[in-house]
Amino acid sequence: MKTILFDLDDTLIESMHVWEDAVIRLFKKMDLYMSMEEARQIFFTMKFSEVLTYIKERFHTKQDEAWMFNEVNEDILNQYAYHIEAKKGALDYIKKCASENKKMAVLTSNTRALSEKVLDRLGMLEYMENVYSADELKMSKREVDIYEYVLKDLNTTAESAIVFEDSMYAINTARSLNIECIGLVNPNNQKVFEKNHVKTIVDFTELC
Repeated sequence: MKTILFDLDDTLIESMHVWEDAVIRLFKKMDLYMSMEEARQIFFTMKFSEVLTYIKERFHTKQDEAWMFNEVNEDILNQYAYHIEAKKGALDYIKKCASENKKMAVLTSNTRALSEKVLDRLGMLEYMENVYSADELKMSKREVDIYEYVLKDLNTTAESAIVFEDSMYAINTARSLNIECIGLVNPNNQKVFEKNHVKTIVDFTELC
């Protein structure tokens, strides 16, 4: 039986703009500058907590990570609670997999609280065996440990798993364990996906 591991942000949901907007607001409040192109390139592989640490260390800010987080946290919570939309076809595909008795879980770099909030609102949470948060587990998708942990917890094998992801670094990690990967392609990752011969979909309507 196949086990499906979904990334969350920009895979099951359309949320990357929320985090980009949060960084833009922070930079304006703190009078800092970084081009959006550079920010995307650097921050794309980071958890939000790592982004805040990077900002503090690069710009030597007097404000700490806790202050920065509090400045944008309310807006982010509001977006996840009420506004972020599902990737097209995501819920239909999840229901299809459930009807085929496939085991499903979410593996995200986001927090469990935000992840479960948006998944529940969009009707996806009830189909998931678990929501694994790299932030909560103190692990990273850059390392195989997190995939090994999740596979063991779900009582499945790498050969039986499929990962849906939008991040090349996470796909590289999963591939190192011989996990089948499908990339959710967008303008930010299209070139690197092509270069690394990643099988891609634009959204889940292609699989329904």
